[in-house]
Amino acid sequence: MEGYYENPGIFINQLLQQEDQSDFEEEFYWLQNALKNLNQQLRGTNVTGPEFIGAHPKSLSKAKLAQIKRELTDWLVCEKTDGVRYLLIILNNGHCYFTGRNLGGLNVSNSPYQLHLVKIRVPSQLINPQELKIIEMFDGELIVENYPNNTQALNYLIFDTLIHNTNYTSKFQYFDRLRCAQEYLELRKNLKKMGPLQNIDFQPLKHFPKIRCILKDFFYPDRARYICYNYIPLLPHGNDGLIFTKNSFPYVSGTNENIVKWKPPEKNTIDFLICPNRKIKVIDPNYGLLELYVMFNQKQTKNYFLFDFIYAKKELIEEIQTQILNQIEKLESLGSHEGVKGIVAECKLERLQSPVVKIQALYELNKNEYYDESRLENFYQQLLNNTELAFKLDSSMLQNQISLLKDIRERIHLKYNFKFQWVIEKYRTDKTSANALFVAQNLLEIISEDLKQIELIEILEKLNTLQ
Repeated sequence: MEGYYENPGIFINQLLQQEDQSDFEEEFYWLQNALKNLNQQLRGTNVTGPEFIGAHPKSLSKAKLAQIKRELTDWLVCEKTDGVRYLLIILNNGHCYFTGRNLGGLNVSNSPYQLHLVKIRVPSQLINPQELKIIEMFDGELIVENYPNNTQALNYLIFDTLIHNTNYTSKFQYFDRLRCAQEYLELRKNLKKMGPLQNIDFQPLKHFPKIRCILKDFFYPDRARYICYNYIPLLPHGNDGLIFTKNSFPYVSGTNENIVKWKPPEKNTIDFLICPNRKIKVIDPNYGLLELYVMFNQKQTKNYFLFDFIYAKKELIEEIQTQILNQIEKLESLGSHEGVKGIVAECKLERLQSPVVKIQALYELNKNEYYDESRLENFYQQLLNNTELAFKLDSSMLQNQISLLKDIRERIHLKYNFKFQWVIEKYRTDKTSANALFVAQNLLEIISEDLKQIELIEILEKLNTLQ
């Protein structure tokens, strides 16, 4: 692959958005409508908002692991690729698009999906100049793979199928959806022998690296030891856990119980929208506060929940402000888009060097003793009523916000004896929305369960015994 690319999401955004794509404007609008209709079909008519179409996994709890153990042959597991999530759309005119979680397309409100025209060759035998149709649509991860001879490849790893041969496959069992992907890849391979693969002739794609489509490897869950110790160490790309998918469950857009992800405890993170607090003055002038937001729920994308704070050095706050300015530059035409107020980042709980001092410093903002429950609640009452936050809280939600925020901080800091604080793992330039509140709360429970790899393997390998 020509050049060196560490982040395929940033690479594709920069490459494709630098050039005028007006030649395909009519096609973009047609595809926007097709995706909105598909989203409605997969989610139901009661769901609003320009949300990502793809299915979202829940984090694996010990209770869910016990269920998988009981239903072992109805689940498949694959490695959790540390790549960038995209849906791949292949049209019958040979054009191929990626659409991801970074929403906001043609700078108008009725075009919520960013569409990246990409260079993936399509067999000439599948190209039909008649009425425009989606002939294939896959779910997968775009990843840069690194090989021992110091070369790289930009690969798209498929793990599900939404449309095959112009037919919706969402109601198929998972085995069959994977077979659809395999069938297309085999057909493409065979047709390549019979005729040329067609490539879209579009100037910005002239030097675009070739993307290879590959079906991910899948196993039964009782092969977890082999996957962790023999398979994952040989992968040419990053990995941060496992994904379990129930075979008998259809493809459903949004979060569901039948796709679950396991990460090593130290890699469990929450995606927050991070905004600097511009009003509170802390005791140490070298520090300030960052506000951490999640969406109140997945339906109300404009309502945010203040989940927690980071007591941060000024250098980090300045870095966040720079990231926000970069987002403003990219999204300024979208007006009220959340990116203009904050930046989405993956955060994890990390042990502090001097935990009590830092947590006390935070609560001393209002001279409250952190161990006094009534004073603690009063702190949040003052904070939310008197402080200008990045997002104005709905008055009807204010008391609920205070109660939940108090509960969350107690669970994080009292439960862990003031030894942990949120730290930023990486900025999520591939998405524009934080996790929903229920997702973040679920992740706190998962973090506290501390399900390690060896325990997961032993549970899945343990023989069932008669009760």
